[in-house]
Amino acid sequence: MQVPLNLRPTIAYEGRSFIEHSGIADTIKIIKTKDKGLFLLTGKPRSGKTHLLISLMNTHSKYIESKFFDRFNFTSNDFVLLDDFDLLLKDYKNDIGLIVSFLEDAKNSNSKVVASLTTQSLELEPHVGSRVKSAIWLNIGDPAEDEIPKLFDSLARQRGISLEGRKRQYVLSRMGRDIASLERFLDRLVLLTVKAGKGVQLSDIKIALSE
Repeated sequence: MQVPLNLRPTIAYEGRSFIEHSGIADTIKIIKTKDKGLFLLTGKPRSGKTHLLISLMNTHSKYIESKFFDRFNFTSNDFVLLDDFDLLLKDYKNDIGLIVSFLEDAKNSNSKVVASLTTQSLELEPHVGSRVKSAIWLNIGDPAEDEIPKLFDSLARQRGISLEGRKRQYVLSRMGRDIASLERFLDRLVLLTVKAGKGVQLSDIKIALSE
């Protein structure tokens, strides 16, 4: 059974569209070198936290998401994945005992719990904080410079946009080097072209870059 994580609803997930850039790959390598523990994932918006969890989900049979949080029973050596862990903690703020019990069970079961965060820090109730103080914090880095063109093409393809030749080079020479910047530009370009039912013109590209 696979449990869907919270991807952007407007973009369908396809295996061919997911590129495991070096920031994600390096983080996965660190997780796999550890025998057990709680791993808290941070990173810039759209850096690939959820995609990292999906990558792990596709290679491990044990995982949960928030709606199963209060019904999960650990067995030995589970690989447990939690998306938006900080938001989950807020949902259970009136049931601290359940969270404490979950973290204790995870520790005693020798499992790896990998949890993404929507923020760079956590404000925790003391009983919870004492149980995550030994967590391993991992920040997903930006893609390498030579990965940007391939990522750009993948993100464009997801949105039904094809840029080639001079237009593609024009964009890549002026874009930010993080995924969020690439997506913002492409989303603007979709509104100017795909939604309007017309092809991509250089004037559209310039407008999308300037906004």
